[in-house]
Amino acid sequence: MKKKILLLILLFSITILSALELTPDEKIWIENHPVIRIAPDPKFPPIEWFDENGEYKGIAAEFMDLISERTGISFKVIQCENWNEVLTKARNREVDLLPAAAQTPKRAEYMNFSEPHLIFSGVIITTAKNKKLSDIEKLREHNIGIVSGYVWHEFFINDHPDIEVIPVENIIEGLRKVSTEEIDAFIGTLPIVLYYIEKEGIHNLVVAGETGYTTRLSIQTRRDWPILNNIINKSLNDISKQEREEIIHKWIHIEPMSLFANKVFWRIVVIMLMIGFAYIVIFILWNMSLKKKVKQRTKELEEDIAKRIVIEKALSKSEENFKMIVENQVDLLVKVDENGRFIFVSPSYCKMFGKSKEELIGKSFTPLVHPEDLEKTQIEMKNLYSRPYTCYIEQRAKTQFGWRWLAWKDKAVLDANGKVKEIIGLGRDITDRKEAELENLKLAEIIRYMKDGIILTDPEGKIEFVNSAFEEMSGYKLADIMFMDPIEFVVTDNPKKQAAKIRSSMKKIESWSGEMICRRANGEEYFIETQIFPIFDENNRLDSIAAIQRDITEKKEIEAKLNAQQEKLENAVMKRTAELRNKNKELEEMNKIFVGREFRIKKLKEKLKELEEKVKILD
Repeated sequence: MKKKILLLILLFSITILSALELTPDEKIWIENHPVIRIAPDPKFPPIEWFDENGEYKGIAAEFMDLISERTGISFKVIQCENWNEVLTKARNREVDLLPAAAQTPKRAEYMNFSEPHLIFSGVIITTAKNKKLSDIEKLREHNIGIVSGYVWHEFFINDHPDIEVIPVENIIEGLRKVSTEEIDAFIGTLPIVLYYIEKEGIHNLVVAGETGYTTRLSIQTRRDWPILNNIINKSLNDISKQEREEIIHKWIHIEPMSLFANKVFWRIVVIMLMIGFAYIVIFILWNMSLKKKVKQRTKELEEDIAKRIVIEKALSKSEENFKMIVENQVDLLVKVDENGRFIFVSPSYCKMFGKSKEELIGKSFTPLVHPEDLEKTQIEMKNLYSRPYTCYIEQRAKTQFGWRWLAWKDKAVLDANGKVKEIIGLGRDITDRKEAELENLKLAEIIRYMKDGIILTDPEGKIEFVNSAFEEMSGYKLADIMFMDPIEFVVTDNPKKQAAKIRSSMKKIESWSGEMICRRANGEEYFIETQIFPIFDENNRLDSIAAIQRDITEKKEIEAKLNAQQEKLENAVMKRTAELRNKNKELEEMNKIFVGREFRIKKLKEKLKELEEKVKILD
């Protein structure tokens, strides 16, 4: 028997589902999820609330009944203490659906939105003497009450941080605080605040003006159940306009409260009937008061109309100013659809690419992007489809001036369901910056791979950069010596004095050069030849100090060997010279002896010759 009943229910459900033209996947999903947990706002009449018996009532409740009839889904109502508890349960997946909630970016993080089925204006409620607080501008430097967690709270916190917002637990508390002047104004939804003002009989409150915001109430479903959102949208589309109007008119009456609907009035009428003439007098006085109120209300309406005219003029002027700003914008401004086709292009964009709006609108932007940058652009644009729905892109584009570098800051515009429908891009020509960066990169590479060591310090002499040659020469890595003073590596008796001498030259806009002995990371000492010079900024203030160092240890060692060899040669020459001098003296002495002997021999020869001559004569 139970199986037959379930079969009949299933057949009935399928009949209804087919009327909604649901897909097979949607029908199967409903079969697998026959009961959906919903959490209404417990105190939001006439939209939705729980009566004294805990029964779920209101406009949203009747919409949920119609959807249940059309889909066969059973809705299990979860009653919460307040709206904040409702949102907490929705975030924690403790409930699956909110029957009537405003669409906000925060809720889009965990809920999907149906098409709005209820749209109401946000109004400013004040006391009669504060009715001059008729728009947002006049609320500045005043405090306002908003129910915590309601959409108005998010609007004002984000858009008007200069207005003091005082959270209240519910609408009744907010209206009572305005009535007793604990707060200056209360922000609420038009039909709801009128309902409570009438119900609570708070007669000193007025609708001072509109906020300019509207609350678009939709049925919100779990973000991880997108198929349920599709089913809800189809169900809402199936509800006729007549059915919607009947539900809304049943619960909302925005007409002024009828005199004869006032219970106090009927008590007075009964009493007046009993006292006759007094009744007539009071009735006449009441009519006079009513006329006065009508006259006052008419005047207020005329003032509202005049204000609206002023606002419309201001909006028109604001629109003209906006148009003038866009048309004279130097930066590039575009809007594209989800497929990358242009919806709007600014005059500056047309000028940059040498094309008219007609040539660009409806066309894709991708043909203008450099082929080498297209893949990177597409990867970066994926960030537009998740929070914070923004991305930054640097790309080359084919402009009428040739290939130019453009920087784009893009932001996604979401639809009511939290899906990307448009992308707004703000671009700027950064070609000069890119070329400068390229030159800096080249210079950095040159510095990095120079054979001489390079050190850059701040004005106080703390290391900010060293190149590879310095790291190899000294054995220190940049990470180990960052913010150290280079003088700590110098072998000197008085490093502070040496550092002061060098920095004194820097302040005088003078370079300093010389030779030093430094200590490597492993403790070895080595000789450097260094030149230190200051670098000044555009205001002629010392910006940094640069040092170029060359390892001359090998040169010094060779010089030392050469000096030692020269000294050795000089000593050998001196020794040889002394030896030669001594030998020369000996030779001179021997020469003297030899010359004396020769002279004596000569004398003897001469005497012999004389003797021979004499002998010849004797013969």
